Amino acid sequence: MPIKTKSFGLFHPDCRFTDDSALTVAIAQAIHDQKHYAASIRAIGRRYPDAGYGGFFMRWLFSNGGAYNSFGNGAAMRVSPVGFAFNTQEKVLKEAAKTAEIPHNQPEGIKGAQATSLAVFLARTGYDKEQIRQEVSSRFHYNLNRSLENRQTILSNLLQCLFECKCLKHLSSTFIPNLKHAVTLKLIMKTKNQYLDILKEKTSIALKQMESCALCPRECRTDRLKDETGVCRTGRHAVVAHFSPHHGEENCLVGRGGSGTIFFSNCNLLCNFCQNYDISHLSSGGPVTAEELSAMMLKLQNMGCENINVVTPSHVVPQMLEALLHAREHGLTCAIVYNSSGYDKVETLQLLEGIVDIYMPDFKFWSSSFAGRTAHAPDYPERARRAVREMNRQVGDLVLNERGIATKGLLVRHLVMPNHLSETRKIMRFLMNDISKETAVNVMGQYRPCGKAYEMPDLRYRLSANEYQNALNITREEGVTRFV
Repeated sequence: MPIKTKSFGLFHPDCRFTDDSALTVAIAQAIHDQKHYAASIRAIGRRYPDAGYGGFFMRWLFSNGGAYNSFGNGAAMRVSPVGFAFNTQEKVLKEAAKTAEIPHNQPEGIKGAQATSLAVFLARTGYDKEQIRQEVSSRFHYNLNRSLENRQTILSNLLQCLFECKCLKHLSSTFIPNLKHAVTLKLIMKTKNQYLDILKEKTSIALKQMESCALCPRECRTDRLKDETGVCRTGRHAVVAHFSPHHGEENCLVGRGGSGTIFFSNCNLLCNFCQNYDISHLSSGGPVTAEELSAMMLKLQNMGCENINVVTPSHVVPQMLEALLHAREHGLTCAIVYNSSGYDKVETLQLLEGIVDIYMPDFKFWSSSFAGRTAHAPDYPERARRAVREMNRQVGDLVLNERGIATKGLLVRHLVMPNHLSETRKIMRFLMNDISKETAVNVMGQYRPCGKAYEMPDLRYRLSANEYQNALNITREEGVTRFV
């Protein structure tokens, strides 16, 4: 059950601006420079592509297409400059609608933008909070007379934070406690049924994307719903090699019952040295339906596993969500561990926000040429950097419970490669400088030449004990302190 506490910080030294902040600046710049809102949003958005945009918005951002009927709250979140810049209610409402109609050409999205900008305008021009409440309520039919506990939308929660302040002159001392109250209630409102509704929507979106699959960076554009296949050689149904409690994973995942691993076959990265070559390259196992995959999850939970650990899931996110929906409906409560190669698309990861509890990518390569030689993926380093940023944005640093078991957060693996310790240094520096000083890291030393590694002279040998120790030293030199 959620805990109704307000004892948490709103800010952290590792906080960064969000998509809403970037697009608020874009609206302000459009007004200042007298430019079209769409052009300014695209210019700023493309300059900061890792700010945390939703998948549909991201596709709009990097296209020249029109609105996509978004129902989201983004229009309201970025519109505040309109309330400051224009001097009549009529102009404020007109311009707010223009900012919303770009991607959010849906009545509720436009309504939210207008309500927000009008509240800003009225506060700026001397209206007190009761006058603002009455004007917004009568014009937009929001019920703003109920307490925060009974409020139903994020926007009305935030407006009510303002109205429950003692007075606008003391906003700084009363707004923050009320805002924390709204944040708490936003979490509490996510009951099981609401969670399942969200999961259903995400599953539907993901399955639809399989019609012309671009779920991973390979972007093969095959119709996987019709069992067409691309690089991952996986059609409508995920292929599972095996599933079982795993006691060889990190201690914080294993606990007493083991980590409930489900190994998906046919990786989308396909490293030539893969330590599980028979699974990733040779398609071991067989296809499973959503119900069968769900049954595996439930069985692992019943066996006492600490979590459900989906291994190499990047190419089967829709099938994973489909099965997870069925499993949650039938009593699955375990945390979900997303155990990937790091070759993930941000847009696909965004579908997993609020669904995945623990992200565990293996950041393998820093060099594009090395990634190209070993996996035909020269874009891997940039894709992995973006993916790790998004994972950290969603779940933050790794959190352990009183038993030392991970419950939420980011855990980054790094498989040390022989003759390539420079990769280790650059990856660790990135984690410390760009992600968080508290990033949990597992420096793995089990490399051995598998698959076609013998074809590359620099990868024909096992990692030596000296090389592994040097990698650990490098990791410490770059500032990593959380080893798992």
